[in-house]
Amino acid sequence: MRRLTTILASLVVASATAGTAFPGKAVFSTQQANLIPLPCLNAAQRFSGVITTTSDPTSLRAKDERGSHRLDAQFSLSFRYEPNDPSLPIYTGSQNVSVHVLLPPTQGSLSVPITLNLTGEDGSAAAVSGAETLFLSDGPGRNMTVSIADGAWSCA
Repeated sequence: MRRLTTILASLVVASATAGTAFPGKAVFSTQQANLIPLPCLNAAQRFSGVITTTSDPTSLRAKDERGSHRLDAQFSLSFRYEPNDPSLPIYTGSQNVSVHVLLPPTQGSLSVPITLNLTGEDGSAAAVSGAETLFLSDGPGRNMTVSIADGAWSCA
């Protein structure tokens, strides 16, 4: 029960701090329990461990260009699954993501499908799939603000 309380408290903190800007740079991070079983990570049940994802952008730009929104985003996505059972391996992986698209002005977000290859501490391999969602909002002038949110993960 103590672990579940810690997980839930971490969820609240992650939700409150996701997208917090540091001087000159924003890093987006979320932490949540596995909400569905993930057998590829030895998580046979929901809430078997904690998933932490971090999106560290090198470039996040969007601009209103007369009838469309130009979105250019590059970020490093890292994933870590830590099981509640200490006898099971921790899985980690990362991937660089690059998105360059023109969106209609009525579209305020873009879901980017992701498949990540993970490596366990014991040398085992797994793959998970999910999505990172890029949200656009009005900014100064024709520039727009871009934020990144994490979606649910499943075994690939």
